[in-house]
Amino acid sequence: MQVLVGTHTVLANGGIMAPVGTHVVALAAKHHSCPFVVLTGLHKLSPLFPHDPSVTFNDFRVSLHAGLMQPLHLCRAVAPLLAYW
Repeated sequence: MQVLVGTHTVLANGGIMAPVGTHVVALAAKHHSCPFVVLTGLHKLSPLFPHDPSVTFNDFRVSLHAGLMQPLHLCRAVAPLLAYW
């Protein structure tokens, strides 16, 4: 068994920008001694480094499914779209 995940971008230092939660999946794979493989296309390789000011790590979006105990029109939850690791 192995874990295959996709990524949004692979940065010049080898770090990835992937959907939030991918790091937890990687840690679970490591805990269970399961190979973890990141798949990406060549068009997603980036020459940028994480310290480059044009790289935005805090791209937040409003969740449409927040607040299960309240009517949705009363809730507004903001969550990050991507995580760098």
